[in-house]
Amino acid sequence: MVTRNVPAVVRVPYFVAASDPENYYYSLLLQYVPFRNESELIADYDRARESDLRATNARLEIFRERDRQLENALNQIHAFGILNQKA
Repeated sequence: MVTRNVPAVVRVPYFVAASDPENYYYSLLLQYVPFRNESELIADYDRARESDLRATNARLEIFRERDRQLENALNQIHAFGILNQKA
């Protein structure tokens, strides 16, 4: 592990569940389930872990919806600013 001197944002690939469900759910596992070896993610799968992941996903969906609403509000503010500049 290396300590960074400059903050960085973790970037992950963006998959759409409807068009690529396998990669979408696998990317969620990689992001939100702690592991030491990638093979642990699927090898230790059980029903208890599934329910934990479903609960975590439900909580995250609340934040995703809030993020979408905030993005929508910021876009409306930006559009309103452009309209005011033209008037």
